[in-house]
Amino acid sequence: MVLVDSTVWIEALTSQEPEAWPTRIGLDALLAVDAVVFCDVVNWGIASRISVRDYDRVAPHLAALPFYPCEYGDWAVAGQLARDTPQLHLEDALVAAISLGLQCRVFSMSPIFSNLPVHRYEPGEGGRFIPQ
Repeated sequence: MVLVDSTVWIEALTSQEPEAWPTRIGLDALLAVDAVVFCDVVNWGIASRISVRDYDRVAPHLAALPFYPCEYGDWAVAGQLARDTPQLHLEDALVAAISLGLQCRVFSMSPIFSNLPVHRYEPGEGGRFIPQ
């Protein structure tokens, strides 16, 4: 399982630049093997950063993904991560906490995840899926 952060979704959904192709291909590969999990924090991140028209277009597809809501205990873990990691934003702290609770990897464009005790996901050559 891979929890895909909103940074990946936004780049894959909105960027037309060739630099975004590896991200888009990597996400497509995860979706093709049903390895993506979704959470409310990521949903909020996407909904708050893309147009209503684009969100309405993608929302039914996001709703079909395995969904894990932020649990009460995730807030405590996120708080500890924030105390231990300067400059950590709430959304990233909660995504990290949820991934730790699910024991899954995180696919993110944000470099802050390199400073957190999470397992990061990086697509393989040509964007191919790399099982854990």
